[in-house]
Amino acid sequence: MNKIKDDQLILVVDDEETVRANVSGMLQRAGYQVECAECGAAAFAFLTHQTPDLILLDIMMPGMDGFEVLEGLAECGHTMPVVMFSAADDGQKAMVGRAFGLGVVDYVHKTKDGLRELVMRVGLRIGQPTVAQVDAAWMDALDAGAHWITSPLGRAKELANGLSDGNRVCAEIDQVSQYYRDGMLYAKLKNLPMGRQPVSLADLLKEMQTNMAGSRTFILSDPRYLRAEIFIPGSHRFLADALDKILRRAEEYTSANATITLDIADEQDFVKLAFSFPGEIAPEVLAQLLDDKPHTQAGGRNCGLQLAIAALIAQKHGGELLCQSEKGKACFTLSLPKE
Repeated sequence: MNKIKDDQLILVVDDEETVRANVSGMLQRAGYQVECAECGAAAFAFLTHQTPDLILLDIMMPGMDGFEVLEGLAECGHTMPVVMFSAADDGQKAMVGRAFGLGVVDYVHKTKDGLRELVMRVGLRIGQPTVAQVDAAWMDALDAGAHWITSPLGRAKELANGLSDGNRVCAEIDQVSQYYRDGMLYAKLKNLPMGRQPVSLADLLKEMQTNMAGSRTFILSDPRYLRAEIFIPGSHRFLADALDKILRRAEEYTSANATITLDIADEQDFVKLAFSFPGEIAPEVLAQLLDDKPHTQAGGRNCGLQLAIAALIAQKHGGELLCQSEKGKACFTLSLPKE
């Protein structure tokens, strides 16, 4: 299998600035050099002084469209492979067929999900990136996707401040933004390995105590675990994030002066961390807490994906997260295998 050469150059030809930025960014993160042209004329201007290893070409462009670019490439004697990256769908098969007839070597449907496929298709033509390179590029693209949504929402929030009910609108915008970020993170984690390094439970607890300092009464029932030699195989970063999300969600279900207690059970193969707090969670809400879709509970309180993300992290570490509530008390219990 061919590997990427440092000097491999791809020319992206597309009239949409957002598409050029996203495609070029992902290709660069996968190890390629990338140049962009906003139209056919700009592409031919570039070709007068440099020859790319491959061209990514849109079909529907103002002025000179993709077909005319292909015809011009043939007339000028250019032989580099051309991959069509277009929004043309199955209802436009004749258009795609015409592109292949003019020398296109491959075609990828222009969608957000098509970006990862695009990198793989490019690799088949001029040098295959490693799976790790493609996955890293895809994770970065998901982060970029969150930015595409949250940046306009931030601007909408600025405008909403001048409305009579601006506080309500801003709160709803914040919820939408958080839901989208949580959704992107959840999708990201589903495809991300957690690692198998020994993670110190004591270090996780100390970090959690530091993060919670001053925000709410939080008690570790047995402080000896701050010195315990207990290790969990996995990722410190993601386990710490799971604990933080569980604790933050527990905060939302308690009153301002309530205490959240963490009880730890060191069993033979697992360690269990139980976050208990006063307050009863309705059964219909409890059933939805680990869902991977946002939902709203009775009374209007919005439930995001915090616990769903924590549960996914637990699952990818070989553990689980359980949510229970009865008789005025609720408990979120995280079980994790020991090293």
